[in-house]
Amino acid sequence: ARIRELLKPGGVFLSATDCLGARPSVMGLKKLVKSRTGKMPYAAFFTQRGLERRIARSGFAVLERENLFPIPNLFVAARVKS
Repeated sequence: ARIRELLKPGGVFLSATDCLGARPSVMGLKKLVKSRTGKMPYAAFFTQRGLERRIARSGFAVLERENLFPIPNLFVAARVKS
């Protein structure tokens, strides 16, 4: 929602986000520990579908989506809804 507030009407939001919420993994566990101990920024554990829904609920129309890597990493292009 904060990103939407910062953009002008019709503005575009681009996101490439690790989506580690779909299944437990060693990488996900390492990121969780690093995030909670301050060794990396906060990490949320979304699924791809959950992240896309959250973007849409925040006032964006999703234009494009694509999984970028074998470990889920969702690229989303979304436009601020008018």
